Amino acid sequence: DNKIHIYKINNNSLIVKTVIDNRSAVTALSYSPDGSVLAVGDAGRIIEVYDRESFTPKIKGKWVFHTSKITTLSWSPNGLYLASGSLDENIFLWNYNNPMTKIQIPYAHTGGVTGLDWIDNANLVSSGNDHTIITWKIPELAV
Repeated sequence: DNKIHIYKINNNSLIVKTVIDNRSAVTALSYSPDGSVLAVGDAGRIIEVYDRESFTPKIKGKWVFHTSKITTLSWSPNGLYLASGSLDENIFLWNYNNPMTKIQIPYAHTGGVTGLDWIDNANLVSSGNDHTIITWKIPELAV
């Protein structure tokens, strides 16, 4: 139905907290490490970030550089970067504090990226449809 349904649990029952309209089917989700924001990726190649309390958009219409469905999302441990993977074979690292800045890892996995996870704030692990697992050292993120 191209909507994001947010529920809360109350006495073993699911209660609708809010419903957010989305342009296409949601294909990936990731809460920030502190739980303050929710990143949502969709089949229409768009990533948006919502405040967890109000579910108002924090980032909308800016993270649209993938050319195919978003398949995976993962926040860095410090919550400053969101890694996204897609069927377009690319990984993007999005800067939450400066939404117009990004780092691209082109052609990361033939056939698409299927999984992402951070080792620490400067090292990312990815998996793909090419049946490989790769560790990426991101020198720009090392402090």
